Amino acid sequence: MTIIFFGSFQHYSALILEALLKNKNIKIEAVVTSDENNPSYQLAQAKHIRALSPKILDQNFLSKLERPDLLVMAGYGKLLPSNYLAFPKIKALNLHFSLLPKYKGANPAEWAILNGETETGITLIEMDEKFDTGNIIFQEKMKISAHDTRETLYQKLYELGATVLPGWLKNYQNGNFEIVKQKNNRLPYAKRFFKKDSFVAWADLFKDPTFISRACRAWYGFPGLWTKIPSKKGDKIMKIWSCHLADKQLILDEVQVEGQNKARFNQIKNMILT
Repeated sequence: MTIIFFGSFQHYSALILEALLKNKNIKIEAVVTSDENNPSYQLAQAKHIRALSPKILDQNFLSKLERPDLLVMAGYGKLLPSNYLAFPKIKALNLHFSLLPKYKGANPAEWAILNGETETGITLIEMDEKFDTGNIIFQEKMKISAHDTRETLYQKLYELGATVLPGWLKNYQNGNFEIVKQKNNRLPYAKRFFKKDSFVAWADLFKDPTFISRACRAWYGFPGLWTKIPSKKGDKIMKIWSCHLADKQLILDEVQVEGQNKARFNQIKNMILT
């Protein structure tokens, strides 16, 4: 089957693309990413496959593409116009990294960790004109470890996707699937996080240790759990890289005060005014 692949999520999308490239039953006609520095773009170039990074998904760009059997998206992050959805011979499909209909949206792994979920997974859907609302084709469940961060969880989810997606696409092409329509319900939604969302006031940091320990893992790397500590030189931004619970108490481990390198919290705690 011929496929145009859309994927831009750091190195994670490239894991899916690499798995598709290794499958002898799949031919990747083109790869569409957000920019030329993206790992999926670079992988496509290395494999002598057409790599594209359009600023606008308009009809002019679409007219430059050969019509594939399937359009497959994994971590592209943009909503495709209706003419793109109708473009492939069979269907436009999206691999989403939650068990839909739970956690539609941009940051499903982060929200699953933040909400204390013990299980998540991946879902292949037929794309429609809204984010993550199309018909469900296949799903695969996966446990969330008590130590998973957003980075480790996305790594596991995309590795799972790389393992099962080629087989799913073959079954889909052959009609070996059963459609499940998503219901309009009030399940958790995975809205995009921004830097302002991951701020917790120093006075509030230790009030809910369980939530903070989850937030530290959910926001690891980006947007990063952060606070402002009172010091002799005024308030200083402090990023909390890691923490843990001990007897239900929050223990800060690795932190980074603005203008300084990462350090153990015990090394910098004396600068905090109490």
